Amino acid sequence: MKVSKRQLKRIIREEKRKILREAIDPEYMKEEILGLAETIDAGGMSILLDIVGGARTDDLDAAFDTIERLVMVAPTEKLAWIHQEITNEGLFR
Repeated sequence: MKVSKRQLKRIIREEKRKILREAIDPEYMKEEILGLAETIDAGGMSILLDIVGGARTDDLDAAFDTIERLVMVAPTEKLAWIHQEITNEGLFR
């Protein structure tokens, strides 16, 4: 597929907007963290609880509730840190 210069500029501009939105928007970070928590396996949930600061539990529903509670009240700086740590651990796919 051939891409014109104009299309390439538009794609780059859209990607820049997306990156900035993702980096700045706390609601986006909350959605991404909670979306991950809904789909992650038990091992990943354990790592996620460590990052968020929740107590470990074998019950995945209780773990999700803990993560949700902590993420919803976290200040923007903490959300950014949590998001970065999850990225560093390679949990986002």
